[in-house]
Amino acid sequence: MKFTDSEIQSTGAFLVGQLERLDPHNYDPIAEFTWSRDMPLREDVTIADEVTSFILTNYAGGFGGTGNGTKSWIRGEATTPARVSVQMNKINTPVTPWGMEVDYTIFDLEKAMKAGRPIDKMKHDAMRMKHQLDIDTQVYMGDTELGIPGLLNNSSIAKENVGAFSASTTTAESAINFFNSVLDAAWKNTAYNRIPDTCLIPPALFSALASKQLPNTNMNVLQYVTSNNLAVANGGSLTIRPVRWLADSSINSGNGRIVAYTRREDVVRFPLVQIQALPVQYRDYRQIVPYYGALGGVEFVRPEMVYYADLAD
Repeated sequence: MKFTDSEIQSTGAFLVGQLERLDPHNYDPIAEFTWSRDMPLREDVTIADEVTSFILTNYAGGFGGTGNGTKSWIRGEATTPARVSVQMNKINTPVTPWGMEVDYTIFDLEKAMKAGRPIDKMKHDAMRMKHQLDIDTQVYMGDTELGIPGLLNNSSIAKENVGAFSASTTTAESAINFFNSVLDAAWKNTAYNRIPDTCLIPPALFSALASKQLPNTNMNVLQYVTSNNLAVANGGSLTIRPVRWLADSSINSGNGRIVAYTRREDVVRFPLVQIQALPVQYRDYRQIVPYYGALGGVEFVRPEMVYYADLAD
């Protein structure tokens, strides 16, 4: 009986020649996930929940008063008092169970132990990476199978084509004017109540802004824009961050998009049930550990405080 290549690769027990210098370190796949940086969590959900919801309330002013102007004046006893109305809408988002199994045979475990490579830990790390990847995708892009949008592609969010922007040839003044126009449009979308504190941009644009050095200074264009913009002038702050999903071809036909929003739980958030493990299960020669959790969909509590600025090719 001979071991196949796949069996050798699954345990790490490779054949090593006499003149071969094998580096014993295991080099895992490169994986970086930014969803927790850009998205507040809603952590009150449990594995028993099938849906998350919140109540979106709208106020409206009724008619009455003197009937002149827009204020609720009272003039004399015959005046009919004005009234206000409150409309409450419940917004629902499904919570979908997520699960994977980490399994290995006793033979795999013994071979890996003898080779000095903990196959159980490595498979657990692979499962955790898949979990993070699924969350990252769900937060930014949503899920087509479930019909849930993500932070970057919600069709109900206000958007505008802001034209092309060449970071390599821009000046500090034109860069600030460009980002201020985005912030101003987002501010206007909230009836001039809130200016965004976060801008997510495509990685290529981020790299170009960071690489463009301002003459006679130690500052690049990205730093200059972050320190001098509409949000800062109004007493706030602005964070500009790259997101790899904004380079996806499904976003604005691959031309890129700037997402301006306020990173707060009462604006936008993601319901998440953290991953948990069941006890080890034994099936013949195999040991299996089931892991489970649940992912919701991005809740746009205040969609007017999220704004898409689409770039032109």
